[in-house]
Amino acid sequence: MKKGSTRALGSYSEREKECIQGTNGSSIVSKYSAESIYSRQNGAPSFFEPFVDAGRVRRRSPTINRGYWLRMQCVEQVVRCFLAEATQGQIGRKRAVVNLGCGYDPLPFQFLSQGFSQDTLYIDIDYPSLISIKASKVASDPTIAPLLHDLQILHGPTDCPQIRLRSDKYLAVGCDLEHLDWLNKLFEDEGLMQAELLFTAEVSVTYMRTEAANALIKWAAGLPNARFSLLEQIIPDGPDHPFARTMLSHFDSLRTPLQSVKSYPTLQSQTNRFLAGGWAHVHSSDLLAFWCNSISPEQKQHIWRCESFDEWEEFYLFLQHYCLLLASNYPGDASRHAPYFKPVVPTFESLGGETYSYTGEFSGATSSPSIHSVQLQTKSLPVSSPENFRSRFGSAGNLLPDWILYHGGLGLSGRTGDLATISPSSVPIQKSSAFENAPKPRMCHTLTRLDDTTLLLFGGRTSPTNILGDTWLYDGTSWKLWEYKGEQWKLFAFGQALFPEPRFRHCAVGDTEAREVLVFGGVGEGEKVLCDWYVFSLEKQRWKKMGVVGKNEEQAPNARFGAAMCTVGKRTAVLSGGMGEDGGAVGDLWKVEWDFEKGIVVVEKIRLAEEGRRLLGRFGAQMVVVGEQDEKKELLIIGGVSGGGLMRQNEIVVVIDIDNFRVTGTYTLSTSTSFPPPMLVGFAVGTIRGIPVVIGGGAVCFSFGAEWNQSIFAFFRDSISLQKLSSIPSPPCPPKPSKVPRPQQIQSIPSVLNQKPKPLPRVQINTAEDFERIQSQRTPCLITNLDFGSCVEEWTWEYLVEKVGKDKEVVVHVVQRENRDGEGRGRNVGGDVSLSFAAANNKTPNGNTKSGKNFDYVKMPFGDFITAVSASESPVSPPPEGNPIPGMYLRSTSTTHPLTRPTHLHLDFPELSPTFHPPLALLPPLSTPHSSPLRISTSHTALWLHYDVLSNILFHVRGTKLFRLWDPTRPNAAVALGFPPGGSSTTSILNPFDDAELGTHAPAYEDTLTPGTALYIPPLWPHAALPRSPCVAVNVFWRDLEDHRYAPGRDVYGNRDLAAYERGRQVLGAW
Repeated sequence: MKKGSTRALGSYSEREKECIQGTNGSSIVSKYSAESIYSRQNGAPSFFEPFVDAGRVRRRSPTINRGYWLRMQCVEQVVRCFLAEATQGQIGRKRAVVNLGCGYDPLPFQFLSQGFSQDTLYIDIDYPSLISIKASKVASDPTIAPLLHDLQILHGPTDCPQIRLRSDKYLAVGCDLEHLDWLNKLFEDEGLMQAELLFTAEVSVTYMRTEAANALIKWAAGLPNARFSLLEQIIPDGPDHPFARTMLSHFDSLRTPLQSVKSYPTLQSQTNRFLAGGWAHVHSSDLLAFWCNSISPEQKQHIWRCESFDEWEEFYLFLQHYCLLLASNYPGDASRHAPYFKPVVPTFESLGGETYSYTGEFSGATSSPSIHSVQLQTKSLPVSSPENFRSRFGSAGNLLPDWILYHGGLGLSGRTGDLATISPSSVPIQKSSAFENAPKPRMCHTLTRLDDTTLLLFGGRTSPTNILGDTWLYDGTSWKLWEYKGEQWKLFAFGQALFPEPRFRHCAVGDTEAREVLVFGGVGEGEKVLCDWYVFSLEKQRWKKMGVVGKNEEQAPNARFGAAMCTVGKRTAVLSGGMGEDGGAVGDLWKVEWDFEKGIVVVEKIRLAEEGRRLLGRFGAQMVVVGEQDEKKELLIIGGVSGGGLMRQNEIVVVIDIDNFRVTGTYTLSTSTSFPPPMLVGFAVGTIRGIPVVIGGGAVCFSFGAEWNQSIFAFFRDSISLQKLSSIPSPPCPPKPSKVPRPQQIQSIPSVLNQKPKPLPRVQINTAEDFERIQSQRTPCLITNLDFGSCVEEWTWEYLVEKVGKDKEVVVHVVQRENRDGEGRGRNVGGDVSLSFAAANNKTPNGNTKSGKNFDYVKMPFGDFITAVSASESPVSPPPEGNPIPGMYLRSTSTTHPLTRPTHLHLDFPELSPTFHPPLALLPPLSTPHSSPLRISTSHTALWLHYDVLSNILFHVRGTKLFRLWDPTRPNAAVALGFPPGGSSTTSILNPFDDAELGTHAPAYEDTLTPGTALYIPPLWPHAALPRSPCVAVNVFWRDLEDHRYAPGRDVYGNRDLAAYERGRQVLGAW
């Protein structure tokens, strides 16, 4: 290596360095958020947590979580493959993973904890001041420090290159990456010049000056056995693309501009950069290619289950603006690249994204179309204020040839139900509140023309888990909720549905002559991707589910959402694109004909050339027929997001010959400084006199900011046609109907719960089949023969304090009993006090009733808590001096993440776990528990009436406890017992053991638990407990349905509603 090649090329000012280091804080919080949701197993340590300031911890958006999760997957796969390759090569040969610009990333510790330590040295390199902080955190962390043997902390000035932390497997090096002489000497001193090396740079060298970054790349190429993995931003369509524009502006605002991206904006230029730097083999891909080809369907389904998600266009745009590059100077064998980018299918055929390689010759996809592209003229329509019409994922439909109606969508203030009437000269907007009856605010729905005076609105969503299935008709002045007027039993008798399944991101087309609307696909309940067809007939006043027939014995279009569909003739439409169940874009074209009377949809797949399939492989596009009566009509597919490489500006509009359905060319929208390239995501399209008009659109560009289209605009081949728009008159002002009052809600429903409670059935379990039979009966029972450990004999108060530790802090529910003067928040009934969420007797100082709980959460040492519990044997009479012992109840929570993770006895009270071990052979569901909280309570302290969504067994260890259970199948049980919609705790019954308060709401079962018994509680059975003496128990919860049957989101206590109930409740709430 030439010595001159290691010369430093200058450096940033201290202020510039501080700004660059500041990006590390945001990145590490985002990775921590993604790890918490997608990757961490119950109880597994987080190596991100020591580097995250407690005040900065927050959950990121679903798109950011997915993006950072995928970034971590990229780097981890490259490192894992390098270590596997090096092991197969020469065992005993020294190897090193060098993280350039590492920040606080804990990559070395993750791999060391998994046993990847043999002959491997992990080296973190970043600015000296940042590494000093990281070294201090590493050396003091109880999870990380034990992984590092012979640990040495080295001190020195924070502004000089230096090793700050040294161990047998890890070095933390503080050094500006521009100081190549010093780095070269470090590698010589550590004996790494001939070692197997992997350099990783995850969004780090992009902040370096371009000439300095290139010098670093060239220096690394001079090491004989090196690999280089680069993950950083690209701008394949240049800096004017809406996403790129927002991304570059974001980093400029942070004073951390992306230095190399304009010099190396594409995969090809990045590949050539490394070739020029001396690397022999280079492979690059955008992150979309990694997502489509290297992430398995099981992994994709896993993260979909973890977090509801519907930001697909934004996610794809992010992936298409990041590249993953692997360079190697290993002599001769280019096949060594294969494991690093190994696809999930044995024979590699790219499922999406863009790749580019040089392994002796160039290969890879090109995104320049071979079909002729023509520029279109654009014209903005007048809007009173751009801020008034920033909307995305609304829906548009033509009411008359000259006017377009646009409904709903997501605006600056959230989802809306407003209706805009769009003409060439004005855009009046009606608020949904102006109508006496109007659809609920929504997005991702359809608004389709039935005839010249009627539009049909169907479906959509509020959140991704609140899917709508209502049908509305708009007649130009008012909305009407459509309802079937016929005899419903006749439909059921012939297997017909009243309505299509609720859905969003479906597509719909209308035939104004037949006065029918055809609906296809979308996303339904449980995030199921649909492939069914329905037709609504205005004449017949009903929906009909259609059968599907292939015209040439072809299969029907696969399930998809975000497809484009357009009417091209009588009961004839064209369908294209969308996203399939596998999360990949579909590139196809179908002719669709339907016959309502026969209940049949006939489909014909159009054969496309390779270039046509590539251009049509998009989702979120819109399709429209343009041209007036005397003109040659064209079918245009507009915008959306490509499933391959990033869609370039000259591919935005695809032209299809309407006669033979052949792709004939593309259109490019003319742009200028006053009309920058629009964000054609989440937009709608209508036509005015055959001229297409784009309405709304925009996207949140990852963590960089939101990009909204600034105007409603029309486009056409020539400016003369656009000028004709000015002569079209404005629509008349729509009438303002008077409001009518909504009907009052029903206040209460009389109870019929007046049966006397029975004792619980006693059962014994000798086989797993016995328990399976009990579960199937869904009836609570006492299991009397289970041996669940020596805890029943050993868990004395002294034992608990000794094992857990008297100083361990716990959070306890505390309610004050009434003293001799009648003061206290808990009402004594026969000496009992009740913890409650009910409002009754929860008084403010001025005597008013206050809603909410009557207890406080108090943090206290475990020893003090047990002292109070053990002293509560007879709390009925207060002591002569002072107040009685308050009611106390401990329901353990996770000691590390109480707000986000369920508690487990073996993790949060590991000292007690060895003496508590239920017979898993007899109780198989307990092998995979949701949670296992420890419960300890004072005597005579009733727990509020509530139910659990999950099955559970209460293992009673100490004391005696009165237990009551109510049958949820009794008529009106939920209403009578005071359970609010979506709530699992009563808000009307203060003390469920006060028979006077219960009145006729008697429980179905009442019994006493004693040490050694186990109570099986089926899902949704309301219950309450009253200790007759100080009690200790362990509860074990489990899910007995598939995960997708439960509503998505965090479930710390096992009380997330069933998905069907939550969605149904939300839909009914719309009325």
